[in-house]
Amino acid sequence: MTQAQTSRILAAGTLFVALTLAGHARLNAEIVPGAQLARDIQAIVDSPTAEARLLAATLAQGMGLTGFTADQAAYPLAPQQVLPMPQGNAVGEVGNLQIALTQLAILAGANGQMSLIRAQNAQSEALIVRQGSVTLADLADQMASRQTPVLIERDGVFYLDRPLVVWSDAGLTIGPGETLVLNRTAGAFLMSFGSLSIQQGTVRAEGAPNIGAPEFRPFVLVAGQGTLNATGSDFSDLGIATATLFGGLTVATPGLIRPEFSSAVIDNRFQDVSRVSLIMADAGQMIGNRLQGSQGAIVVSGGQDVAVMSNDLHPGAASSGIRVTDGARGTVVAANIVIGGDKNGILIDRNVAGITLENNLLMQNGADGISLSRVNCARIRNNLVVQNRAVGVQLFDSAGVEVTGNGVLLNGVAGIDIQAKDQTGGTLVAQNVLARNGEGLRGTGIGQVTLQENALRDQLPRLFGGDFTAYLPGYLKVSEQDKGDTFVINAVVDAAGKSGATCQEGW
Repeated sequence: MTQAQTSRILAAGTLFVALTLAGHARLNAEIVPGAQLARDIQAIVDSPTAEARLLAATLAQGMGLTGFTADQAAYPLAPQQVLPMPQGNAVGEVGNLQIALTQLAILAGANGQMSLIRAQNAQSEALIVRQGSVTLADLADQMASRQTPVLIERDGVFYLDRPLVVWSDAGLTIGPGETLVLNRTAGAFLMSFGSLSIQQGTVRAEGAPNIGAPEFRPFVLVAGQGTLNATGSDFSDLGIATATLFGGLTVATPGLIRPEFSSAVIDNRFQDVSRVSLIMADAGQMIGNRLQGSQGAIVVSGGQDVAVMSNDLHPGAASSGIRVTDGARGTVVAANIVIGGDKNGILIDRNVAGITLENNLLMQNGADGISLSRVNCARIRNNLVVQNRAVGVQLFDSAGVEVTGNGVLLNGVAGIDIQAKDQTGGTLVAQNVLARNGEGLRGTGIGQVTLQENALRDQLPRLFGGDFTAYLPGYLKVSEQDKGDTFVINAVVDAAGKSGATCQEGW
């Protein structure tokens, strides 16, 4: 640190104390004492989901964040979608798996397929549903006459020893109380190009590690024009950790011809499932699910108007708890809980636009609470971002971002960090409570930033860091003069003379 920087910080500190004594309203906002705060945080971490949401809302209210709610009722579930099933006589038979893998490669690429092929241990058979609607019982009956039945039923549990493929003119229903067990040792998995309905059922993997592909774990994949409706069901021990399409439960519909119906994943429980993914799944819903175990993440890749709401994640060793990526548009990520992940709580990256992050609880994650990279037009509002190892809210090369009404406290590196290389869009930071972070606001090449009515008393003395440091005396002077606590830093304009990102009107 240079002597000039040291002098500025000392002067800012003296001014800050004077303002505090004068009773400036926003600067005097104060969170609960440290010991009580530690107890409140631990209570949230240790509580069941519904109670944790209530405790988080109470903590936010105590911090003056009147707009925050972690109540799932604030985001009512959409009416349960009735997924129509194909008509006609059901046809299930044993066929060649390679045909299905070729079709998948045409639709979504062949990445990761070598693990699937090695896992078959030189076998090529698959159970294929070519048309009509079937249940597990129907398929077991059709396979009963075979010397090697592929799918058998014992005491109400259905054991699958080969891949099961549902073609586009067919549908499969797993109903209440039914269990499908996928044999990991034999390379079993479930892949549907048609309609797949899993209602209050169970899908799980069993078996020793696969000899041909030790990394293989069974999975459920809906692809092409397929549609998934999974509600109130249990999924466990699924997903190849390194394979995008085969990561656990995945809907991947990237083709030019979109499915007639959107997919819904609602009120399910996932235990040790690598990922639950919606890939180019327009208007998909991922609502009210619980993910826990040694891994478990939610991924939205591409697509428009996807809703990720009221999910409870304890992702452990997974990648970021919730990730929205690859040009997704109009995604809403709201009222989710992400606690104790090894990496980011929420990661938004790769040209995502028009995203809303609100009323989420991000706590005790191993990297950032919320991280945005190369995002255009984002609202980050009314979130609680607490005790994450790195930064509370990290913005990198992102334009048109509003960070408003958040509680950001006890994060290891900084509350809000803006890295805005070559960025001409603006960032609004307003009505946030920043407290007891490594630093309050920090950044490099911060671009245009508007600070407005943020509560910083409990961030003293580490208020500003990096490129923000030079602006601290000016910021505090504006506050002292009671000019609405609005301070604009480093205003920049593009070649057309306009400032800020190009966000849709009314967004």
